[in-house]
Amino acid sequence: MSKYRFCVLPFFFAALSVATPSPAQQDPIQQDPIRFEPLRNIPQDIFSEQKAIWISPARMNRRQFLTRALPLVAGSVALITVDRKISRGLPSSSSEINWSRNLSNVVGYSLVGAATAGSLLAGTVGHKPGWRSTGWSATEAFADAIIVSQTLKMGFGRQRPDESAGRGGFWKDGNSFPSGHSMMTWAVATAVARNKRCPKWLAITAYGAAAAVSISRVSAQRHFAGDVFAGGVIGALIGNYVAGRHE
Repeated sequence: MSKYRFCVLPFFFAALSVATPSPAQQDPIQQDPIRFEPLRNIPQDIFSEQKAIWISPARMNRRQFLTRALPLVAGSVALITVDRKISRGLPSSSSEINWSRNLSNVVGYSLVGAATAGSLLAGTVGHKPGWRSTGWSATEAFADAIIVSQTLKMGFGRQRPDESAGRGGFWKDGNSFPSGHSMMTWAVATAVARNKRCPKWLAITAYGAAAAVSISRVSAQRHFAGDVFAGGVIGALIGNYVAGRHE
């Protein structure tokens, strides 16, 4: 990577701060709580969440910056400096890489499908508002993660480990940073786990699935360690923020 590595900070900082709302945002009266009106409210909710994500840096206080954003950004930058060496040290046989890719896709899509469509269906058919609430939260978190991940990918343009001899260069028309799979699964898992009615076993399962996806994206040579770390952190923050709006 070049000397421009640290230009990562402004973009990443903006997305990281989504789940570090100001005290005013934490006040449920000022937070514009969700009214569960199926489908009709989702575009409006997502627009509102995206607005909060991208303007949140201006609303952070000093404590939030020092205890959340700064350590997370610093950790991501530190990983980026060594993650190419990590990738070069991983198993490189085609069978192992394909196994990891299949694992990340199967587990990732299963988690997203069960948390979104599965929860909505169970809540609707079984007349269980708690499951339906979980489904809406997971759906919005998933959509928010897609938008954020794709926007950041276009901004960074990092090459994947299986491109250009694993150099992992930024602004090379790549789409490795941050990991979309990692961001989406952690966003959905956190949105599910944050639900007050979520049983402990389900929260552990959701987080375990998200962790498995993140690790397998690295072993599959589709992402560097810094990519999945950044994606996972931002995804968890998105899920936490969306779930908080639904409480």
